[in-house]
Amino acid sequence: NLNAAVPANNYFGSSVFAVNRNDIDAKVTYTPSVKTTLFGHYGVLPYSLNDPQQFAGIQGATWDGGQAGVAHGKLQNAGAGLTHVFTDHWFVDVNAGYTRQNNGAQSPDLALGDYGANVLKIPGTNGNGTFLNGGIPFMSFGGVFTGLGNAVAGSPFQFRDNQVTGNANATYLHGVHTIRFGGEYFHAAINHFQPPVISGRGEFIFNGGATAQFGTTANAFNDFADFLIGAPQTLEKGAQLEIPSTLRYSELAFYGQDTYQIHRDLTLTYGVRYEYYPLPVSDHFGVLNYNPAVFTAVTDATGTHNVGTVLVGGHGDVPLYAGIKNGWGMIVPRFGINYRFREKTVVRSGFGITVDPDNLRNQLSSYPMGISIAQNGPSSYYPGGTFVTGLPALPIPDISSGRVPLPYNVTTNALPQSFRRGYIESWNLAFQRELPALLVANVAYVGTQAVRQQSTVNMNVAPPGGGTAGQALNARYGTAANPHFNDTSISLETPWRGSRYHGLQAQLSRNSSAHGSTGLVYTFGKAENAADNGTNGAPIFGYPTFWGRNWALAGYDRKHNIEWWTVEPLPFGTDQRFLQHGIAGAVLGGWQLQTVLSYYSGTPFTVTASGSSLNAPGNTQVADQLVPHVHILGGHGPGHPYFNTADFAQPTGARFGTAGRNSVRGPGTFNLNAGVKRTISLYEGLALQLQAESFDVTNTPQFANPSGTNVSAGGFGIISTLQPTSNRTLRFSARITY
Repeated sequence: NLNAAVPANNYFGSSVFAVNRNDIDAKVTYTPSVKTTLFGHYGVLPYSLNDPQQFAGIQGATWDGGQAGVAHGKLQNAGAGLTHVFTDHWFVDVNAGYTRQNNGAQSPDLALGDYGANVLKIPGTNGNGTFLNGGIPFMSFGGVFTGLGNAVAGSPFQFRDNQVTGNANATYLHGVHTIRFGGEYFHAAINHFQPPVISGRGEFIFNGGATAQFGTTANAFNDFADFLIGAPQTLEKGAQLEIPSTLRYSELAFYGQDTYQIHRDLTLTYGVRYEYYPLPVSDHFGVLNYNPAVFTAVTDATGTHNVGTVLVGGHGDVPLYAGIKNGWGMIVPRFGINYRFREKTVVRSGFGITVDPDNLRNQLSSYPMGISIAQNGPSSYYPGGTFVTGLPALPIPDISSGRVPLPYNVTTNALPQSFRRGYIESWNLAFQRELPALLVANVAYVGTQAVRQQSTVNMNVAPPGGGTAGQALNARYGTAANPHFNDTSISLETPWRGSRYHGLQAQLSRNSSAHGSTGLVYTFGKAENAADNGTNGAPIFGYPTFWGRNWALAGYDRKHNIEWWTVEPLPFGTDQRFLQHGIAGAVLGGWQLQTVLSYYSGTPFTVTASGSSLNAPGNTQVADQLVPHVHILGGHGPGHPYFNTADFAQPTGARFGTAGRNSVRGPGTFNLNAGVKRTISLYEGLALQLQAESFDVTNTPQFANPSGTNVSAGGFGIISTLQPTSNRTLRFSARITY
């Protein structure tokens, strides 16, 4: 509301998100003999969806944060398998599959053509040799105001992806031993058009520093004022060297295991597994890797000086994997034990190690495969450029020599020279007990620990107060004539730190052929890590001295989770209590009621602050927390903060705030889903399945975490959005099976 004395973040709107899909599956099974069975399968799923943007004309983000506009796609998969019994003790199974994904999306503003260059007259926007970079450049504001233009960097996109998988397994029965061994292979071919991290239209980020008084904290008014004078703090743009960009990655695995029936009440399962993941490569070259220790001399307006180099594997004298040591895979153990203690009690326990399967997909956007520039101001109070001067030209490199100097304003990804893949340890201990009245109780402890979790660590960060001159690459390569060698983020995709989860799970269930089944499940858990979401997770405290402050509750942690589910036949029709005969019984009989009632804790979030005084690129500033425990007020909407905003303050000086990462937990969620289902036999082997479902039956609001988490920005502490699933949805379906 711009008419108020202070702008209020109270605009509410909605739209219709539409999805259409058709799912067709076919399977043929052939049994030429009692010892041999073959099958073949094919499925196709064409679909389309429409995700509208928030504002007409000026576009903006979508209501749910997804890709804007209409997307069309088709998913196809085919599979075949063979099972053969050689003897009573030996048999084998072989399986193979192929999946092809073809999808893409185009936002409405694409129809406007090169809007940034031709209408807004901002040099350097749009273009780059494809109409897919057309549309409105994105204008991003750090405070109250919603961004303008197309907010999604990866829009539009076009994917053509293929996957091939196969496995062969043999089983040998020998007395009380069941021995199984085999091998697996997986290969994926990615073919993408999608701007790498930064939009091909161009992006302009306004932090308010250009119009703020020096030494003060910028606010939302300054953000918009910077926009009005055309003085962004950061100017960004991305492009692809090749269309499509390609990536090829594989996995090879072998395993062996034995199930040992030591006693009728005691079973032991143990085995080992070997997995190998070659480094991913492109169709036309090998690994791309930025190595700051490999110098290339360049000459520019400031003279001749050395810069770090991107090595292009398979070109010139550069080996296919660009000199990166990847090892020869890992051998990991698996172990499990099952003991029946008396007739109605079972104890189970297990331990296993899983190799981190991360496919290093971010290499798809590494320079020069993905070309991204980011031009920042020399400090948070100076703009990085203007609308008049526009975006600098994208440097299109020559990769034939295998060595490409990294331009000063280009961001990229990199891999460590010695890539040591991580792994995940998992263990559990469970007790199961049959109780009277057909009840079954389960209690289990579950633990996992990721070691060297794949993460994104910025190589080019500065310490508090260091500014852009203090960024690692500027400190290493900068000269008096050229102090800003590289002000961008260089993302090192590396195994780093880890994560940990401990959970206590309890379940009480009842199963009855006459009365259906029901179960109550409760989980008390705690998840911790130093960065969320694997490859895309990055530490908020980026400077190595402060890495320890990243360890905290994971962004996906939910302390409590209660689920109550039921599957019950409705009491109508044959063999039921009511309407056993007649037309009403025939219509209402045979239906099954399914419900799931959920209540779970919210996820934690970080209270941030303006980074102006911190002056440390590559880091996120956190607020000063003024009390030991934050007071949760539970409000939502304008004027009703979720937590007491007086518990936090803007830090001053070149230091981090005192608040921790993910130190406040968001609101919990209540949800009830229900549905009815019936299968009607039409003919021999031919059946019609009818189903009606309602998600969020009670239409209870499911509030998201506060939108305003920056202590210096407008709307601080205010919840202004709902979770994407927070609306009653009805779905009706029919399925014919033969």
